[in-house]
Amino acid sequence: MNPRYITKKLTTYKAYGTIIAAVVFVARLNAATPKAGQNFELDAIAACYVGGSAVTGGIGTVIGAVVGGLFIGVLNVRPLLKKKKR
Repeated sequence: MNPRYITKKLTTYKAYGTIIAAVVFVARLNAATPKAGQNFELDAIAACYVGGSAVTGGIGTVIGAVVGGLFIGVLNVRPLLKKKKR
């Protein structure tokens, strides 16, 4: 018996179990709606470009995309933080 093989298999089964549990949990909470991610397409594309992905493709990193997403998220929240004048 190979311990690495068994560990890899158990980790895979644990991940599948977690995915199934998450889907059941979201379904029972009625938290997922068909319109949940509507109008976020441009934000996702902009986050990838800000993170360093090339327009032609093939160049870029996951870390860069995450940093770009955080940057775009900060830009989207900023107008909400402004105080309204009375």
